[in-house]
Amino acid sequence: MKKLFTLLAVACSLQHAAAADEVVASFTFPDQHLTEEGSKKSGSATDATGTKCTVDYSSVGGWKNSDTPEANSVQMDGKFYQKLGSDNTKITFKLTTGSFQAGDKFTATMSRGNKTGTDGFYFKVRTTGNYKTIDYVADQEVTLEYTLAAEDINDDGTLTIARYSSNCYARHFEITRSGSGGGDGPTPADDNALLKEYFDYAENSVLEGQGGWQVSTKPAEADGSSPIVISRNIVYAGYDGSATGKAALFDNEQQATSDGSRNTLVPFITDKPAVDDVFYAAFLGDFSNTGTTSGKEIFTFIKQGTATSTGTTARGRVWVKIADGKKSFAIRKNGQTIESWSAETPKTDAALLVVKYVNKSTGSTGAADEFYLFVNPDPSKSEADNAAVKMDALGNASDGGSDLRYVCFRQTKLNAAYAGLRVARTWADAVKYKTTTAIGQMATQKAAARNEFYNLAGQRVEQPKKGLYIQNGKKVIIK
Repeated sequence: MKKLFTLLAVACSLQHAAAADEVVASFTFPDQHLTEEGSKKSGSATDATGTKCTVDYSSVGGWKNSDTPEANSVQMDGKFYQKLGSDNTKITFKLTTGSFQAGDKFTATMSRGNKTGTDGFYFKVRTTGNYKTIDYVADQEVTLEYTLAAEDINDDGTLTIARYSSNCYARHFEITRSGSGGGDGPTPADDNALLKEYFDYAENSVLEGQGGWQVSTKPAEADGSSPIVISRNIVYAGYDGSATGKAALFDNEQQATSDGSRNTLVPFITDKPAVDDVFYAAFLGDFSNTGTTSGKEIFTFIKQGTATSTGTTARGRVWVKIADGKKSFAIRKNGQTIESWSAETPKTDAALLVVKYVNKSTGSTGAADEFYLFVNPDPSKSEADNAAVKMDALGNASDGGSDLRYVCFRQTKLNAAYAGLRVARTWADAVKYKTTTAIGQMATQKAAARNEFYNLAGQRVEQPKKGLYIQNGKKVIIK
């Protein structure tokens, strides 16, 4: 059961604090001159114990600048340091489970042989991304270290590096994660969410009736069928609900919402909110298959009637707009006209949306409640530090309290998917950053990797025969 209406504390914080650093990705170029084919290779590697990552690279070894492989590698003590030989050289690391996160430490082993100079790497985008450099020491191997920031990580959770200048030679890369979760942001030891919904149900199952989900009893919203659970990895670096592998699909073509709107909702508390109670709802949205729209409502806090004759009351209405392959968001109250939208981002990029609700009344005619929307915040930072991406519901100048105990996704004839839903009383508990979930996943990976075999090219071998293989980070011979 993924719902947590009352969460008991787990007495394991001391164990978490003592956890060691994890190697989440590791890759070493072969100790030989790369051929032209080898310089355009993509493959996988498991150089360190328990690590599983795929590595894509091209133009390594200098083949864009020279057809002589010996001129584009440096040898020292039998080790080969490969040259990143052109501006379009990129190396992309991808975890087979999960994503890279702000706070992870990137390490590169480098050398120019008997020469000196300065070089290093750009992260994500060459010439405009963050970068880190190091001075070569003649006839020595040097180690470049850099702590990843949220903006260094691709939207799909991968990590891409490019050379800083034309003399970039390296042989080994490793990314590690702090045993306490990494990063410099808040890391709650326990999960204090009021509601945690990662949609971990059977694929293609109907969402309604699972985990407390229901479809609105309002008669006008009776047509159509429930959203379904699908396998989809929605990735947003640093967020606990990222890359869970499951999502809820709201697809009008499949679910036939004839009225144009239909509420699918779940309670996050059982008692009526008290005056000055604060709630945060965070979730991921995938709008890559959503068509052009001038504005559709997708999410709200809501009061749900218990009988078909009872209506619904929605507040803090979040909208999405799609145009020219880009998306933007807004939030409004009842009767308001949206006057401003968030900055546009490609519609293929995952969105992290956080809705803040401040209850100010015990009834629907009381003081005006407050609603705010954060669009693509940095999970490693506090609420105050994310002020630049905060929007309010047009000054929160109208709408009284209304006993809002549910969160609701709206079926409004959009093809959209949602994942990683968290509702909590604090920013840190809702926008949970660097939790032990990621560390637990890595521990599972390590245990599984102990029985996996890889050839010397880093490719997994399901049924190894006679020969030399890598198992658990060590070379083994099968006779």
